[in-house]
Formats: sequence, C-alpha cells, structure tokens
Amino acid sequence: MNEKKGIVVYHGGRKFSGPVDILPKASKNAQNGPGFYTTTNLYTAQKYAKGGGVVHRIILSPETRFNNTDGNITLSDAIEWVESRSGLRKKKEIIADLKKNSENRADRLGPGVVYEWALLNLCVNHDVLSGEHGPALAAWMVEHGIDAEVERAMKNNEEWVSIFNPNVVIHREILANAGEGCEYELPRVAEQISALLDAGKKPGPKPR
Repeated sequence: MNEKKGIVVYHGGRKFSGPVDILPKASKNAQNGPGFYTTTNLYTAQKYAKGGGVVHRIILSPETRFNNTDGNITLSDAIEWVESRSGLRKKKEIIADLKKNSENRADRLGPGVVYEWALLNLCVNHDVLSGEHGPALAAWMVEHGIDAEVERAMKNNEEWVSIFNPNVVIHREILANAGEGCEYELPRVAEQISALLDAGKKPGPKPR
C-alpha cells in the first residue's frame, strides 16, 4: 500500500484511541492552548505514553494551514470572540491586552489588526481555556485560516504541533513497541513542507 504523503508527527497518550478530536481540557492540561497535541520528537511522545499508553504516528494533509506571519486578523474579530463567550473569565483583561497588542504593532500591521496568535497566547497566559472555551477557540482559529500551530520546543530541533482542525489528519496508526526503531527526530515542519513542495505536492503556508 502506498504511503500517504503529508506532514508527519507523533502523539503519545494513555487515553486517546482515535479518531482525532478537539476535546475540553482541564486548566492544568491546557497550558499549550486548545488543540490536539503532537510532536516531531519520538522521545517526547513516548514520555506521554508511559503507564499503559501508546504512541501514534499521525500524517497531516499537505494543505494544512499553519500559523504564519501573513495570517493576521482584525482586532474587532478577536474582541467579538471574547465578548461572545458566556462564562469566559478575565474578559476585560484579555480585551485590554488585545488592544495594547494591536497598538504596539500598528506600524507593522496597520491599525486595528493583530497577529492571529495574539488571542490564543493571551487566553493561555490568562488561563481561561478550560472546559468548552478551548474547543471553541480552536474552531475560531480554523475559521480564520489556521488548522494547526507550530511551536519550537526548548531542546534540539523538536517542534510541538497543536492541531485545531481534525479534518487535516489523513492517516493515524499505533506504533508497535511505542515506536522503537522509528525515526526519533522528524524534520521540522517547514522542512517537511519544502520536501512536499519539491515532490510536487501542494502544501499550505509554512509556519512562522
């Protein structure tokens, strides 16, 4: 059978059995925002699979839209989402920070505009993404053209990929023996996208 072509990541866990979905998280488990957490490093996935879990190899569509510096949104759209969320804590603080973020970047982005990741980061920093607010923000990110976010880890070339749009997952498999013998450090997402482009695929934008 032909291997599906796309961006490869790993996921390790004790509870996940698939399909990929964006579920509510407790506050302590939402420190990297909403989404389904994956990594390019097999050791990290194995760590989260300890205690009876499994490691999954996941392939994302070549057309997955990642966070990038071109995907900016209006300040009013971001504020509208905050105001629409019933029960969301610290609304005033988040809106004030969004306005400050927009003012600080007006010379670069123009007035009334923020980077697409500003709302996400502020909600994480204010610790308000527990319960249904997390999946709601993930859906909002997808509506604004972001299927997944790439964040550089502190060690080596590892990247963490938070999937907001489950529909970009085109393949998922459980790795035998927690992935022993598989590639331990996958190429960075931008490198995988470049390889797909060279191979004639149609990838989405590279992450910032």
